[in-house]
Amino acid sequence: MSLPCLRPAILLLLLPFTARRVQSQTPAPAAPPAATQASPPSVRLTGYLQARETYRDGVGLTGSINRARLTAYGSVTKDVTWRLQGEFRTGSVGTGKASVSLQDAYIRYKTGDFGVQAGQFKTPFTREFITSLADVETADRSTVVDSIAPKRDMGVMADYAIGPAATLMLGVFNGEGQNVTANTDSTLLWVGRAVTRPIAYLTLGANAARYGSDSTRYGVDASLEYQGAALKSARLGVRRGLLITQAQVKF
Repeated sequence: MSLPCLRPAILLLLLPFTARRVQSQTPAPAAPPAATQASPPSVRLTGYLQARETYRDGVGLTGSINRARLTAYGSVTKDVTWRLQGEFRTGSVGTGKASVSLQDAYIRYKTGDFGVQAGQFKTPFTREFITSLADVETADRSTVVDSIAPKRDMGVMADYAIGPAATLMLGVFNGEGQNVTANTDSTLLWVGRAVTRPIAYLTLGANAARYGSDSTRYGVDASLEYQGAALKSARLGVRRGLLITQAQVKF
């Protein structure tokens, strides 16, 4: 058989190998993107227990549950979170009366550096009060803070962070205190706080609260923390009419 007659047969034999080579060089079609699903709402539980044993002359040893708190918190969406906290305690030493109260119950929306929350929560007044008791250096907050600072209340608050350098907070509340839903006198409590951090280990804060025309509370605080050592101080004052009271707290 002559060479020209062999050409068609050789081409037929090479055709399958050529087809495989062309197919292997053709890029595979991209896989369809996976369907994106929103993360499901999350729920977490935390809490702490603080037991206390006290000795008093004429009474002896008396045990109590000073604080027992259970907290549930989570997210509804990426920008919306919530928090519920209840407190269970046996009351002050010697009374023996147990109590259950609602501490926090609020929903919070945060986008970027701006946030807003509504419900019952701590008013933004003084560093020591807004710091969790689990993180306070002493067993209890100072008497000055407990007597002057507004406590938890029902209302709405907005906050804005200016990068890592400063944070501004402003809230408006019923002014009736914790777990009181009615604003009996229609007077609102306004509370504002500004915090700045000029250097990494120094934090400065200033706050003011106004309830009606004859009650204004104010305060400044500073916190210096460096290599495990801390120096913290606060000065608070309250003005009722012409009466001005000032107090200072140091650690």
